Amino acid sequence: MRKVCCRQRTKRRLPGKTVQVVPHITGEIQEWIERVAMNPVAGTEEPVDVCVIELGGTIGDIESMPFIEALGHFSYCAGVDREVKDAIRC
Repeated sequence: MRKVCCRQRTKRRLPGKTVQVVPHITGEIQEWIERVAMNPVAGTEEPVDVCVIELGGTIGDIESMPFIEALGHFSYCAGVDREVKDAIRC
């Protein structure tokens, strides 16, 4: 959380204002997903075709709520040219 707060202030998105979980923390999580999905692997220059992200922990724990919210919003905003699958295993 500290890194996110510092990054938000460094980007001058929040000059002197508060950092909120939604949209600031969840936005940073979504940006991280985008960055990771675009990283080339195995010595190639092209991004991967599939990016798998596992969200661990217990659903309902307050610590995981920003991540769950970020993935839900990411799925909503991904657009029709991308397919985002959510799977919950018990």
